[in-house]
Amino acid sequence: MYDSILVATNQFHSAAMREHQSLDRRPTDCPRVRTAEAWADDRSEAVSPSDVRRLLGDPDGGIAWRLDEAGEDPRSTIWSWVVETGGEATLAAGSPADHSYDSVSVPDSDA
Repeated sequence: MYDSILVATNQFHSAAMREHQSLDRRPTDCPRVRTAEAWADDRSEAVSPSDVRRLLGDPDGGIAWRLDEAGEDPRSTIWSWVVETGGEATLAAGSPADHSYDSVSVPDSDA
């Protein structure tokens, strides 16, 4: 079922943007992407948006991290989207380990 979801993290794929990314982080070896891919590959049934929200909200899952007490952990997740194509869009306005996902309006691309 992996080909039915798209995983995006703040890793730059564009050669023009890679100069803004630390040298030790590359899109192909991003641990969060690998974790999400492995999770999706292990599913034999369809993956729902609520399944993805649960995955992202699990602080032990290795995808979304809570802010440390000083708010300085560079891995900290500051927000997270789950968008169903042609369906609902949800946003956690903070780490989904600490904040719930709320429905948000996404403007129509034809507008």
